[in-house]
Parts: sequence; C-alpha cells; structure tokens
Amino acid sequence: LSDDTISVFEPEKRNSGIVHGKFIERSKIKKPSGEYYQAEDIFVGAVVNFRSHQFVITDADEYALSYAEKHQFPEADLTRIMGILCDSIPESALSEEVAQKESISYDDFLEYVEGSSHS
Repeated sequence: LSDDTISVFEPEKRNSGIVHGKFIERSKIKKPSGEYYQAEDIFVGAVVNFRSHQFVITDADEYALSYAEKHQFPEADLTRIMGILCDSIPESALSEEVAQKESISYDDFLEYVEGSSHS
C-alpha cells in the first residue's frame, strides 16, 4: 500500500475451472485514464480496471483495513460513514422514541437496518 504497487491473486476454488494463483505480479498499474492507481483508489466496494480486467474489491485483510483507518482514507472514516448513514435514514422510519434521541444505540440501528431489508 505505501508504495502504490498492486498484486492480484485468484483464490483456489475447487472444481471451478478457474486457474488459481498469481494473476498480476506486484507492480504499479495504470488506470484507464493513464494515471497510476494509488492506495486511496483501492477500498472495499471499489470497481477497478487492471490491465483490461474489471474487478470489484469485496474484502481486504486486516493490515489493509488498519492502514486505511490510520491514514484516514475517506472510505474508512467511521465518522463520515455514520454521518452518511444517519442522513439517509428518514425520521419517519424511526420510532418516535429513537427519533427524539441525539444518537441511537447499535441495537436500535441494527433493528432499523434489519427492518428495512424486509420492507
């Protein structure tokens, strides 16, 4: 991460027909725009294009997640993320008791999210 180099590995999946192992050797990789990818461009949820192959970043190891938090990447800024989540929840979707509070507990938030996924 710190030197903006990237390597890509295909995980082994039995009977998938896909060859596993190293897909791209560790190196700097250019974006379609011609600029090089930087650490800030690679985050869970990002769609990237490495050498004409599109990838969706679905997971990261603990080191990468800690690095992003420590270096205050916007996608790892919990205060920013919680602000976006709070702004996206209409007050009408919350119970009157929860809507009156300045903050809500994790359990109340989880209850809201689980209830929203079933609507």
